[in-house]
Amino acid sequence: KLGAKEGKSNEIMIGGLNPSYNRFEGLKHPFDANFSSKIKNPGTMFMLLLQHLKIYDMCFITNLLKCSTKDNIVLDTQIDICKEYFDNELEYCKPKLILACGKQVYEYIKHNYTYLKNVERIHHPSFCFSYKKISIYDYMHQINNILVEYRI
Repeated sequence: KLGAKEGKSNEIMIGGLNPSYNRFEGLKHPFDANFSSKIKNPGTMFMLLLQHLKIYDMCFITNLLKCSTKDNIVLDTQIDICKEYFDNELEYCKPKLILACGKQVYEYIKHNYTYLKNVERIHHPSFCFSYKKISIYDYMHQINNILVEYRI
């Protein structure tokens, strides 16, 4: 997990679905970045985007499901097994904003944490950086609009 730097708060929680089965070498947390590599994986690109938006040091990044699945298909019943960990992370972070990466993550949080009013859906980083279904500019704009709305 990437937590806020010393002296910074975990104002933003970023939730992904689960770790990739085909993890990048040296992966340490969800959307892990390898800044020393010449090849920029989607995690690196996402972390660079967070830095560009000046929120990198305010983020706590996690996955709902803590283990990978071979086919990357995740059932809600699997996420339920890890729900206690996510509950603890919410209690630890007390985020001002939760960015849910992708439809399944957003819908799971909205359904199981109905008291949370600070959950916003964003595209999963792979949607932009791997599949090129949205431009980097539009992705950055989507996140920035949410930050403005929450005054972050």
